[in-house]
Amino acid sequence: MKRISLYHLLLTLLFLGVGFVINHVWFVDKESNQQSQFLGLESVPAVAPQTNTPQANEVLVTVGNAWTEFEATSSSVDDKAQSSLKFDRERIRSALRNIALDRNGTVIADHAALQSLNAAFAHGQRLFTAEELQDFIAIVKSSLPTQVSEQVATIIENFHDYLHARQSLFASVAPGDELLMMEELQGLQAMYLGDGVAADLFRVENANGNYMLEAMALEQDTSLSAEQKKAQQQALQIRYAGDQFEIDQWEARYYAFQSEKAVIEAAGYPKEEVQQQIQALVDYNFKQDEQARLSHLNLW
Repeated sequence: MKRISLYHLLLTLLFLGVGFVINHVWFVDKESNQQSQFLGLESVPAVAPQTNTPQANEVLVTVGNAWTEFEATSSSVDDKAQSSLKFDRERIRSALRNIALDRNGTVIADHAALQSLNAAFAHGQRLFTAEELQDFIAIVKSSLPTQVSEQVATIIENFHDYLHARQSLFASVAPGDELLMMEELQGLQAMYLGDGVAADLFRVENANGNYMLEAMALEQDTSLSAEQKKAQQQALQIRYAGDQFEIDQWEARYYAFQSEKAVIEAAGYPKEEVQQQIQALVDYNFKQDEQARLSHLNLW
């Protein structure tokens, strides 16, 4: 198999994902009064990751909802200040709208949040000056309740700093060092966003990247037979599926399911009954939305 170049790997990592559409975010040039476009990704709303305390992490509202409601009920939006800023308020709201909040108003750092941040900064194609970033953040702070706006502003600022550092990393790592690139990227993520936020925010993206690198290495391993590669490929798929599709405690749950499935298959029931019992077992262990996310992997 031909070795993938660093350039193509980075493009894949940047744009890897399921179900996105291209959207425009506008940057306003005050002096010429002209608008120049840059591309961003607008995400399809995603299911928030489950935790051991689902009620504490239940998604009740998004930044888009909170923004609209706050503007409708608050007089704190400073029209005069807005006129001096370089950014279009509605375009910012549109870019950030899919960031989810739990019942306590806490921002959920998941893949939907990452897609929203990438939309705001066009996947790092548009980085701001310090003044521009403060103008951008000022709009966010004036458009959301204080508790939410402070969280979103912090993530935006930290993410923008990360993008600057990532840009420098891209320029310094030589082709062929893809594994080093992934390790360095994850180090930068933790450095600029903190271990917890980085782990949640980049969970899907990093799993996709790590899976791709390991799958490439497996394919290139000439010491393995086709059957061995197939078995290891399936094991690789299972290992990363939980992070790729935001399913918590995935491996423990999946292997428990497999053990119960083996008991059913060994019981000697008619084929139709075996299939029915296995499907009932799937339904018992995995929610419908989880099954839908994993349906193309044929894991049952």
